[in-house]
Amino acid sequence: MLADQIKQALHQAAKTTPWADHAPARAQDFPLETPKKAEHGHYATNMAMRLAKPLKRAPIQIAQELAAAVDTSGVIESVEVVNPGFINIRVSAAALRSVAVQTLEQGESYGKTGVGQGAKVQVEFVSANPTGPLSVGHGRLAAYGDSLARTLAAAGFAVQREFYVNDVGNQIEKLARSIFKRTSQSVFLNLRRSDFQTDEKYIQEFKRAFKENVTPFTTHFQVNEDDYQGDDVIAASAIITEASSELLNCVNINLDLFRSRKPIPNVDDFTCENDVQREEIQSLLIHPECNFSESRILNEFAIKAVDVYLEKQQNTLKQFGVVFDKWFRESELYQLDGVHNVEQVNLVLNKLRETGDMYEKEGAVWFASSKYLDEKDRVVQKSDGNKTYLMSDIAYIYNKLGVRGFDTAIYVWGADHHGYIDRIKSAGQALGFAPERLEVIIVQLVSIKGERMSKRRGNIIYLDELIEDVGADATRFFFLTRPPGTHCDFDMDLARDKSENNPMYYLQYVHARICSMMEKAGEANLAPDPAALDRLAEPVEMELLKLIADFPWEVQGAALAREPHRIINYLTAVAGKFHSFYHDHKVIQQDDESLSRARLALCGAVRTVFRNGLDMLGISAPEKM
Repeated sequence: MLADQIKQALHQAAKTTPWADHAPARAQDFPLETPKKAEHGHYATNMAMRLAKPLKRAPIQIAQELAAAVDTSGVIESVEVVNPGFINIRVSAAALRSVAVQTLEQGESYGKTGVGQGAKVQVEFVSANPTGPLSVGHGRLAAYGDSLARTLAAAGFAVQREFYVNDVGNQIEKLARSIFKRTSQSVFLNLRRSDFQTDEKYIQEFKRAFKENVTPFTTHFQVNEDDYQGDDVIAASAIITEASSELLNCVNINLDLFRSRKPIPNVDDFTCENDVQREEIQSLLIHPECNFSESRILNEFAIKAVDVYLEKQQNTLKQFGVVFDKWFRESELYQLDGVHNVEQVNLVLNKLRETGDMYEKEGAVWFASSKYLDEKDRVVQKSDGNKTYLMSDIAYIYNKLGVRGFDTAIYVWGADHHGYIDRIKSAGQALGFAPERLEVIIVQLVSIKGERMSKRRGNIIYLDELIEDVGADATRFFFLTRPPGTHCDFDMDLARDKSENNPMYYLQYVHARICSMMEKAGEANLAPDPAALDRLAEPVEMELLKLIADFPWEVQGAALAREPHRIINYLTAVAGKFHSFYHDHKVIQQDDESLSRARLALCGAVRTVFRNGLDMLGISAPEKM
């Protein structure tokens, strides 16, 4: 990486100065930036101004001493000291040309660095409740989290993508009951999902039939106001019914009882072929203390419901180019630990009891989070013995950092979780983990502007509908154009635009244009030739080479700052410079084959940068547009 070579040269120069003991111990710690004006050079450092206070000297004097010691016989061509103490650095033309050679040789690997040194980083993102389709807000979380994971991997970190599934608690129980009711209704109405071409047609027929037969459901199977109401619940109930004969038997038993008004039966009322069937029927029978059936049946419905919704979410995310390494279920925290033979949540609860970070009050167990960053203590186990979500989250931190051994756990959360940060950070500290091992990144909300989609329902826009309308590439791009902590205004009209007015199209067109150029060059028996690069001398060509050289530096910066949108800003700058070059300088010269091959090599390097950069954003690099 050219920037690293410059830092190394500055580091070596600093060793020969009178203040060598005060210089950074490592070359990578030397500050380096790109001047805003090209006439100021390729790079600049403010090292002298940083040292002025500890050295108690004028920064201009320190800068002059450092500049005088810099070797200008190799990569660095010249240095210039300017007030109040900046050092402007110009790189040699030979060094810039060698960047194009390196880019073409490395191909798909160009842009990757080893700054991460293989550190294990987990990025947990989206983690939507398994109770409905993914919204556009989840889409922004997905785009950001996945692109962050890609840039971290490119910077040399060992990255794992994880989706945390909340499959425990009241919301899952409510979903199970809601689907059980809908399943009962669909069986009563004799509707089978497989009899219809699409889920939409099934849902329409269900609503029509239910309206005509609504009377039977005014009591036992009535859907209450606090039940899940969406069309997806109807569709999910149909999928579960067709996929599980056991659950269908449960529904039929309930409906038979309801229709006949018979008293609750026992297993002797049924003809059983064997003991296994007898036990199954016994487990399906209704009991007075339950609304519909044994708790086991509702648990089965909950498991099936979560599976159905997760499959739908997974399919949407695959369309979006997002694939997780692990879907971690909250229920795993309630399974016996193979080493300690105890549930992880209880293991962690007991650990924090021993350290005095858990205490009992009013029959409940409290986490003493106010000892750390939180404004007050929090309940982790209610008086009825049920754990709160916070207890699961504390155990999840222990699982990530203590059991699975990630060096850093990054949480990517929506704006509504901002108030939860101090609780999580407090839990990490209570468990004994260094604060820097746990990061929380808040991604702000999305507003949809412009012409709306025809399928929009109420105030909710689902991610799969947005992808269907403008495409996965445009959806990801417009989610990524701004930093995660700022609001995202998604312009539908601009996202649909197929001209250079669309900033994504503007970037993709660079790659497609170069592919077309290479095809025409091949027809003329011309190919990129790195050996001819010394023919490049135009200022815009040198500027392009400098931008190409900065790609690994930009990727590294985006990863360390957790800001993948920097890649978009960088590619936009390269695109502007390339279009300027292409407009003013003919690439394929009929009377100068050497120059043609040199410029084709330059264009090939630009194409590599765009292909790799767009891939880090999860966006395609089309060859034709």
